[in-house]
Parts: sequence; structure tokens; C-alpha cells
Amino acid sequence: MNFQHILLAFLIAISSFAAGFWLGPQYTAEPNPYLEALQDRDPALYRSRNASEQVVLDGDAGKVRAALLEADLLVRMSKLGELLSHLGKDSVDQVREAFDSVFLDVGDAELVLFAEWWARYDPHAALAWSETDWRTGHTSIVSQVLRSWGAIDPQAALVRAEQGRGPKALDKRRYLLAVISGWESADPLGALVFLQAMEAGTYRQRMMRGFARRLVLREDIEGAFGFVATLPDGDELFKLNVMRRVVSTAVRLDAPLMAKLVTTLQGGPYFRDIPQRIVIPWAATDAPAAVAWLKSLEDSDSRDNGVREVFGAWQKVDKEAAIEWLTGTEHEAWRDHALAPHARYVQLADKDKGIALAEQIIDPKLRKLTLTMIVRVWAKYDLEAAEKFAETQDWTENEHNRALAVAWRQRAWATGKLEEAEGIAYDQIHERMDRDLVPSDLEDPEDSFGDAQQATVDESAQ
Repeated sequence: MNFQHILLAFLIAISSFAAGFWLGPQYTAEPNPYLEALQDRDPALYRSRNASEQVVLDGDAGKVRAALLEADLLVRMSKLGELLSHLGKDSVDQVREAFDSVFLDVGDAELVLFAEWWARYDPHAALAWSETDWRTGHTSIVSQVLRSWGAIDPQAALVRAEQGRGPKALDKRRYLLAVISGWESADPLGALVFLQAMEAGTYRQRMMRGFARRLVLREDIEGAFGFVATLPDGDELFKLNVMRRVVSTAVRLDAPLMAKLVTTLQGGPYFRDIPQRIVIPWAATDAPAAVAWLKSLEDSDSRDNGVREVFGAWQKVDKEAAIEWLTGTEHEAWRDHALAPHARYVQLADKDKGIALAEQIIDPKLRKLTLTMIVRVWAKYDLEAAEKFAETQDWTENEHNRALAVAWRQRAWATGKLEEAEGIAYDQIHERMDRDLVPSDLEDPEDSFGDAQQATVDESAQ
């Protein structure tokens, strides 16, 4: 395209923009007959399924309909709540008639309020409605029915929740979560006893997550922490996981306060893997404060997990600052578990630099393990050099074999010597090797702050 063509295209673009600029306001300023016809229209007509004069409801039905026709949502909900609070079971049919006379879309707040009220008097009928009416096709409606039922008669609500929805018993877990929520609002200790009696595992942990969240919101951070701290010690695993859930909620509200409180748990059974739950979200707002707190802790596996996790979380916010913290000063032993994964990552782009970082690790076991993992990657693309490096290390024969096992397996497959490599490839590659990345306690993916490498671990296996 020559200069004349470019100039022509530019002029056309400018002229098109100018035309749109000048014509646009003139066009939109012209009268719109449709909008003018609607200006004087009664707002209530937009909420009625028929013209107002075609719907005549008496008594409670008329009052509820009048409230539902209010144009302002806050006014509407206020009047509706006031009315429903004074109506009982005998008014269910009239209230339903009023609701059917107005326009309500799927999941509207008015339907949630109606579900809460109806479930107090006839939860079976309310649940059946919430499962079948097209307007209730939102989880908030059926959940509100079950929450209301759980607050009034938790045992009956639990039996119904176990049946789920439909012939295939769908949504059983969601139903049970809602029942526990309602039960806990009326009888926290009763709900907690039920949770403790459940089989240990991720299902129970999901139930505890909601319980802990509501506990923190109701009792505040110190009150929730004190409540959990005073629970009996007979079921250590249960108490530990309730504490974990409380920490995961409270740290989002006040990380420094939560850190101060859990510091008192050091050396006891309820501190295990707690630090990582604090520093991961804390790193998003004040990573230096989070790492300073970790440094103040006693040396333990729980602190090591926290150090590893805070480095990963900090990098997501400010990668340069995180690396400067880790490598910008003389290395200290308490940062080993952040340096190990960093060295393994760096060696993907610069093998020599990764090895140099790994050799700074102070813990001899972790240093040897990190170098072994680096050699495993190195051997995939330069087996001879990797073998020479491995020979210079003070490794046992087994450690040497583990470092080169992947490369040997690939070479054996290529040469058809599968049987020769079988002992290395199968017995050593597929065994559970010691790693610097220990299994995390972040069992539930929906509750996890960690990254993808944190495996889902069943509660009972810890």
C-alpha cells in the first residue's frame, strides 16, 4: 500500500468519525414516542401479571399483593416481612395466591423470604414447591427452606435431606449443608455434636467450614478462637480441623490478630499446619509482616510448610520482592523450605543457577533431596552430564539411582531393555519418595488458598 492509499484510508476514517459525532446527538435528541407513552405508566403495573383492575384479592392476599407491587425493593421487602411475621399457617393459601398474581423472576429475594416463612408451618410442602416451581430454580430458595426447617426440627430435616431431590437423590450434600446451617443458628452445640459424630473425611470438613464461618461472624475472632480452644480434647482430629476452619475464616478479617492468637498453640496438637492457613491470605496484603511472623515461630514442620506457602503466595502479588527476600541476603536455615522449590524452578531455565541455589540449603537432607530432583530433570535432556554430576555427590547408591531413574527408564524403553530397567522404573519411580513438599492439610479444594500442587488429602489419613 503506497502513501496515497494510506492517506485516503485515514481521511475516510476521520470523516466517518466526524459524521457519527455530529449525527449521533441529533438522532438521540429526537422525541421517542415509545418512551413518552411509558412515562406516566404506574410502576406497579410492571410487577403485576395482569392489569391492576383485573386482580382483586381480599384479606391477607390483598395486603401481601399490595406489598409485592411496591416499586422500591427495600420498601417492598420491609412491608412483606412485616406482613408475613404476623401471618400463620392458615394464611398459606392466600399468600401463595398473592405471590402468583405478581411477576417474580427466578431466585428473586421475595421468593427467599416466602420460602423462609412457609417452611416454618409446612416444610414438606414448601420444599416440594421449591423443587418444582420454575421461579424457584435457584439454590437460594430450596436452601432457605431447609435452613428454616433445620432451625425448627433438625432431626426431621436431616431425614428429608438424606433423600435428596428427585428419584436419583440429587443434591443430598447441598441439602444437608443447608440443614446444618439452620440447625447451627438455633442450636450451635447440637449441630457441633452432630458434626463430630459424622465419619471423618472431606465431607465432614465441608460441613465444618460453614459452621466455623458463622461462628467467627457471630462471636468475633477472639470469641470463636476461645470457643474452639475450650472444646474437649477427646477427639483431637475433630478439634484440630474445627480450629483450622476458624483460622481460615478469621484470617481474612484480621490476619495479625489471628496470628497472635495461634502463636499460643505452638508445641501443641492444634498447631499442625496452621501457619500456612494464615500466611497465604496475609501475603496478599502484607507479605513482609507474614514472613516476619513466621521467623518468630519455633522451628517445626508447620512453620516449614508456612515458609514454603508464603513464598508462593508472595510471588503472585510481587514476584521481585519475594525473590529479593529469599535470595537478596545471606541465606538462613528457616527459609530452606522456600529456597528448595525456588531452586527447582530456576533450574528449568538455568541449571547451573538452580544447582547453586540448592547448594545454599542448610538442611543436609533437604539439600540432597533438592539436588536429586534437579538431576532427575537434567538427566532427561543431558544424561551423560547429569551422571557425571551425580558421581561427584556424596550420595548412596540408592540416592544415585533415584536421581537418574527416569532417564534410565526412558533409555531402556528406547533400546527395548524393559526388563533391565524394570526394577528402577517401577520399584523406585512409583514408590512414594520423600519430598520437600509435604502433603498439605488443605483437604477441600474449595477452601484451599494453596496452589495446584497441594493434593487433596482425606482428613482421616492425617
